[in-house]
Amino acid sequence: MPTTPSLSPVFSDYVRAKPKLERYVQAKFPRLCRGHVEDAVSAVGLALVMNPTTFQMLHNLKDPSRLLGLFKRVAWRAARATVRRRAYSAERAFEHEDDVHLGLDAAQPLTLALRRDLEKIVREAATETSPPQTERLAAAVMDQLYGGGTDGEVAERHGVRREYVNRARQQVTRHFVSPPPSGSRPLTSATLARTPCR
Repeated sequence: MPTTPSLSPVFSDYVRAKPKLERYVQAKFPRLCRGHVEDAVSAVGLALVMNPTTFQMLHNLKDPSRLLGLFKRVAWRAARATVRRRAYSAERAFEHEDDVHLGLDAAQPLTLALRRDLEKIVREAATETSPPQTERLAAAVMDQLYGGGTDGEVAERHGVRREYVNRARQQVTRHFVSPPPSGSRPLTSATLARTPCR
């Protein structure tokens, strides 16, 4: 019967590294609450129990930085998964915006106006990147913005080239980072009041 390697030394390394891991996760994901940070660090302990061989192998190399690097990678991925789940949940709340009253009477027109603006910017970027695939490319970029995932994953889901997703997303990013064109007026509450809400 195969035996699992002893986890005691590796687990001791994990327990000693927990404060560092918590600081690391909090620095990488500053908006995560303390509980979610602790959950991400606890995921390292779970991974240690589920796949002891990988951790034991790094421990046997007697290079603590490599083992700590693996601990950090596991904690970072767990924290990222939490952030994505929270973003997805928030997106689902707005999915049926015409059917659901959100209780945000003053903010709702602003949220809807901003979302429509984003969709328009993404559509323009998709049209400029690949006119024949505008619809699928725009859907892929919106999927990536709201749901996450790599360019390759999103491209595969929507049947477009990864390069196109990357170019369109970069163009959307440049739109928000570059200064506004001269003569353009900033978005004000008066402008929003004139924006019809569908």
